Amino acid sequence: MSGEKKSRHVMYKKTSRDKA
Repeated sequence: MSGEKKSRHVMYKKTSRDKA
């Protein structure tokens, strides 16, 4: 549960930075 949530957060943050 924690591992999957952490992976999603990292991907979300990476996408946000790429868009910014």
